Amino acid sequence: PLRPGETRTVRALDVAGNQAATTSLRAVDYEETELISESRRLLRVEMTTEMAGREIQGSLWLDDEGQILKNRVAAILGYESIRATREEALQEIQQVAFDLGRGSAVKVARQLNAPHETKKIVYCVRLEGADPVKVFSSGPTQEVVSKGDGVAEITVHAVRPGEERRSPDGQSDAPAEADLAPNNLIQSDDPTVVAMARQAAGEVNDPWQVAVALEQLVNQRMTTEGISAVFATAAEVARSLTGDCTEHAVLLAALARAREIPARVAIGLVYYRGEFLYHMWTEVFIGDLWVPLDATLGRGGIGAAHLKITGSNLEGAAPQAAFLPVTEVIGQLEIEILDVE
Repeated sequence: PLRPGETRTVRALDVAGNQAATTSLRAVDYEETELISESRRLLRVEMTTEMAGREIQGSLWLDDEGQILKNRVAAILGYESIRATREEALQEIQQVAFDLGRGSAVKVARQLNAPHETKKIVYCVRLEGADPVKVFSSGPTQEVVSKGDGVAEITVHAVRPGEERRSPDGQSDAPAEADLAPNNLIQSDDPTVVAMARQAAGEVNDPWQVAVALEQLVNQRMTTEGISAVFATAAEVARSLTGDCTEHAVLLAALARAREIPARVAIGLVYYRGEFLYHMWTEVFIGDLWVPLDATLGRGGIGAAHLKITGSNLEGAAPQAAFLPVTEVIGQLEIEILDVE
């Protein structure tokens, strides 16, 4: 077992993310630690896990045999787990309602009256412990400019195919083969998905018109449910037609790929009634541009009220891996709306 002052580095498979991860451990010292029904003197170990080019900070508390009795992941709203006996785990507890979306929401002082009709919004973001320039995506729809340590100005532009680009960074990254191929989360070759894709704009060949029709189809067919612990695949969603923003996003991506339109998901935040909530939407490649669509809205594109953190085609990934960049932001972010058009 680790002793105070010792360090150790291990390389292992992170089951949740389905990726190899390198974890560095640094034993600090023994301290009184509150568990479920007692307090014990445990060794606190600081932990840094590096996976997919990103770091996740956490703490472990070990007994004399090196068994983990408590752990905490700082980035994920201070997520904490404690080892319990069978009796402790099965005892009745008072039910407490908790909405993960609301619990991680970022409140803003300035209200937006018609957020999804905006053409351009300038934001100031402050991020504790990380560089927003490295965390937030930059491209034709979103410019990220450093304004000092942990501070950046983000300008978001609403874009549509054929419209004049107002962002100086006018080039999109070209789609990869994986943006058009089926995978274990976006099964664009599933018979139910393929049949559903044919129901929208069946005789239309223009990719943008097809994409918008698919967005509206998902919006009209699906029943929106609250945040679920389960990340359903596109094939599952095509059958259940229920889910939250993640299910809307993967189904629309699958339908687009089934119609030979490159598609991926985007992960970030969206404005809703005075705060920003963590959200997933879809991007389709039209002409030479990745254009965002949001099937939870069904408006034929989005305004400037979405802040993108990252994008993914979800190839070979566990669902949790796609959300890794968000762990650097949850609970650490402040947003100020500077200008609106």
